[in-house]
Amino acid sequence: KGKAASTDSEEDAGPDSDPSHLEFAKRLKEEAAMKGDHDLASVRDEFKREFGADSRRMLCSGCKLVAARLDSELSVHDVHDAESPAHMIASKRKAIDATCRSFRHLHIVNGEGGPRFEAGEVANDANEEEALRLGQKLCTAVLEDSKFE
Repeated sequence: KGKAASTDSEEDAGPDSDPSHLEFAKRLKEEAAMKGDHDLASVRDEFKREFGADSRRMLCSGCKLVAARLDSELSVHDVHDAESPAHMIASKRKAIDATCRSFRHLHIVNGEGGPRFEAGEVANDANEEEALRLGQKLCTAVLEDSKFE
């Protein structure tokens, strides 16, 4: 008494019968199973070997560039305005991939406090290739590690 009578169609429509729910669950499972090419611990170790006492500074400057670029890509791919959770996950994947692909013009500069990553025009030498490789590894490791946060 006091409860509205439910129809048969309402009783049959559980969360598993909603196509958007199923698509969201599928995409979430796929993302969780995805492992990046690089993990944060191994990238940190490589930075320590490569930069010694300056590794923390290099990691920090790289992470700042990754964060700034990701923010831009999240807007470009309309992640926060996605029409459904499944579309949001798909858009976020596109934004993550685009962020790490965008590190084509990354180099290491020696500043007042030591070396740091900087985005700009590339001089096409061995140091620039190394900076690009390390920057892309860092980007992949950071974003894959934090993709659900």
